[in-house]
Amino acid sequence: MLLGIDFVLIAPAYLTYLLAMIIPGPNMLLLLKIALTLGRLQAVSFAFGICSMSFAFSTASALGTVLVLELAPWIMDFIKIFALGFFLYLGAKSIFNAKKPLEIQANLYSRSLFKAYLLGIGSQMTNPKSLLFYLSLFSLLLDPNSTSNSDKIFLVLLIGMTSCIFHVFCAFVLSLRSIQDYYAKVKFFVDYCLGVLFIAIAIFLFI
Repeated sequence: MLLGIDFVLIAPAYLTYLLAMIIPGPNMLLLLKIALTLGRLQAVSFAFGICSMSFAFSTASALGTVLVLELAPWIMDFIKIFALGFFLYLGAKSIFNAKKPLEIQANLYSRSLFKAYLLGIGSQMTNPKSLLFYLSLFSLLLDPNSTSNSDKIFLVLLIGMTSCIFHVFCAFVLSLRSIQDYYAKVKFFVDYCLGVLFIAIAIFLFI
């Protein structure tokens, strides 16, 4: 134990988070789309939006949000319905824009950094399975009888920092000029596949 933190106790929860983070999901698909079509600044702003909600979810879970959801289960139903519409819209938009040139397609997206940030928040917020994952992380993998507040605070900060580093790094890599040039050559295939995946995610999240 160092600085009052039981690293052995929180290690299983943190390692589980790392495994879940590196597995591509809706956020990574949308980050890929933004990095390829809008560029680095928008992708980084989107990444910060994801990080903000990851920090918010982990904080809420550490505070015991699971009790609120048990008392008001309709909240999760509302999130699922909103997520269904959100990802169906993204899927339809990606398929619709598949045949359009890259420079025209880029103009269809807002270049506002703040809007890209809000889109990152929305992408993470509309994924109910993400919230359930964080709730499970803190309620199942941390022993409430032996986990101190210091342990929880440290884990929340560690998750937030890790999420930020990982997603910003991905934003930089995916927005490299060489990757964008290659994307321009296979744009129709990538856009169409992403569109189908977004629609599949919408259906999967609603089930």
